[in-house]
Amino acid sequence: YTYSQRDLFKANFRELMLMFYQLDKLVESEMADLSQHFRNNNIEMHMFASQWFLTIFTAKFPLCFVYRVMDMFLCDGRRVLIAIALGLLKTARKDLLLLDFEGILNYFRVSLPKKLSTDVECNRLFLMLKNFKVTDVRLKKLEKDYPSCLEQQTQLEDPVARLEREKKQLRDTVLRLEEENGSLAQEVVESKADLFSQIDKTPATSMYRPQLHPCTDPSYIHLEEIIDTLSKENKAFKTTAEATHALIKDLKEELQQSKDDYQKVVVKLTEDLQQRDLCVTEYKRLLQDLDGRHQKQLEEMDQELLQANAKLGSSQSSSVGQEASPEAVAKELRARDLEMELAQTKLELVSEQCKNQELQNQLADLQNKLAEQQTGKNKKK
Repeated sequence: YTYSQRDLFKANFRELMLMFYQLDKLVESEMADLSQHFRNNNIEMHMFASQWFLTIFTAKFPLCFVYRVMDMFLCDGRRVLIAIALGLLKTARKDLLLLDFEGILNYFRVSLPKKLSTDVECNRLFLMLKNFKVTDVRLKKLEKDYPSCLEQQTQLEDPVARLEREKKQLRDTVLRLEEENGSLAQEVVESKADLFSQIDKTPATSMYRPQLHPCTDPSYIHLEEIIDTLSKENKAFKTTAEATHALIKDLKEELQQSKDDYQKVVVKLTEDLQQRDLCVTEYKRLLQDLDGRHQKQLEEMDQELLQANAKLGSSQSSSVGQEASPEAVAKELRARDLEMELAQTKLELVSEQCKNQELQNQLADLQNKLAEQQTGKNKKK
């Protein structure tokens, strides 16, 4: 409890993820080129540092290195783990910059532990740790920044992608628990078989066989309790995975329904716009025809007026002038009627253009509302 190491195994592994975040920011600060190389190759801290932090570097590294790690951990606590991880990355920096994704993971798994198999390399690493300023103040500051970073990642992440990722994590956890459950069950069976075999080979202890039965041995009872616990966790994870899968299916159906509704509205508005465009085109054609007819009639009337004026000028009889004058007045009235008809057609064209513009504005508003509604649904989910 003093070192809070058990907190790394609690629900959602929040403390462990915090250590990954702190290590990532320290690497970015101290070794920017290595941090960029990790990003280029899609390498994340949990891919190699989870085993370091959870086992306090006891899983793969030689004992000469582990002894010193344990001494420092007991003296200074958890921050030593981050400092040692930073020192390991600093030691392997030049080699890591030359490797790709598979090479980097293989280096952490095989090459790096072998590199620290001698006391000389261990001494060099622990002397290097003095150059890193991994203080409690610096780690506390990163810890305060961690919630805001999580919130930003959640806002940027698509809900369907997030659920798919959680579903994959749950599936992997279920598989891992099933494997652990199977291995523990196999271990219990083999241990029971070995114990019975040893008892059978030892005649002097045959009379005490009931006291040595594995079912009454506390260690085996503890193993069976662990198996029961893992089985329950396995069932719980399966239930959660099924619920997550159902939620993803509902979200996909809802998204598809929204897309279908949006497509229908867009198709309807597009058809209305096409109809309006056809009406506008027809009005323009009628307007051009009326314009042409009006111009032609005006030209004919001008010619007739010129001819009438010529007749009036050459004729001496007033009766001829009186006959021509009513004809000119009738033509002038006909020209005014055509001008009025042309003006009315232009007004109708302007009205149709306004209606067309209004439909376009309604389409744009509908698209904006649908986009806002979709954004609101994503934020809510």
